[in-house]
Amino acid sequence: MAALNQFRTVYLIKTLMLLKEMEAFEVTNDPIGLLKYMENKNKVNLPILDDFRLMELDVNKCRNLFEILDAREGRHSMIVISQLPVD
Repeated sequence: MAALNQFRTVYLIKTLMLLKEMEAFEVTNDPIGLLKYMENKNKVNLPILDDFRLMELDVNKCRNLFEILDAREGRHSMIVISQLPVD
């Protein structure tokens, strides 16, 4: 709410949906589309990834997620939400 009150852009997405959207570019062999998609996500002032780590992660999904996180590292904030079960 504080970011919105400061007229910042906020983007809430479930991590699984983000990964599926990025995977769609790979399936269609569209690296330019994937790059533009990632650039658009990185323009958001405050992305919020919901339900992090509630899905299976293969090497490609990890790589794509790392690219999003790495592009923001040290420059912009990101909120990551997870509900991992507690034993």
